[in-house]
Formats: sequence, C-alpha cells, structure tokens
Amino acid sequence: MIEEDKFEQLWQMAEAGRYGEKMAREYPSWLQRRRVTARASLGVAALLLVAGVALPMMHSKSAQDFDKVYCNRDGQSDAYWAQVAGEMLTIQAI
Repeated sequence: MIEEDKFEQLWQMAEAGRYGEKMAREYPSWLQRRRVTARASLGVAALLLVAGVALPMMHSKSAQDFDKVYCNRDGQSDAYWAQVAGEMLTIQAI
C-alpha cells in the first residue's frame, strides 16, 4: 500500500499534468482572441480620437455668430447687408 501523503502528492501531480496539457492545447486560440480584442480596442480608441478632433471642427456656425457683413458697394447701409445675409442663412437652414 501507498501512504496517504504520497498518494495525495501523486494525485495533484497527475491533475496538474492534465491541467497543463489543457492549457497548452487552448493557448493558441486564447492568444488569437487576445490579439483580436487588442486590435478592436485600438480601432475603437482611434475612431474616438478622430471623432473627438473632427467634430468640433465640423461644428457649423449659426447666424448669430456673424455680427458683421462686408460688401464692396457703398450705396447700401451695413444694416441692409446684415439683413440680406441673415435672410440667406435662414433660407439655407430651412
């Protein structure tokens, strides 16, 4: 007969061997999933960075942001050209 301590030690070694073999078999698929996840995370981060930079640049100005109008014709007042520009912006917004 084998002693109980020796049996327990042999049992744990056998279990560890099976566990190690299982881990070795599953390692390639685990590594592939890890790489895919890392690439997807980098892609999402890059997309968010580009969107964070591009969106403020694409923000259109409203009609209230334009307080001056320049024209090379002296016959009309500044208020007239401001009104014309406001009407043009309002028509485009509709």
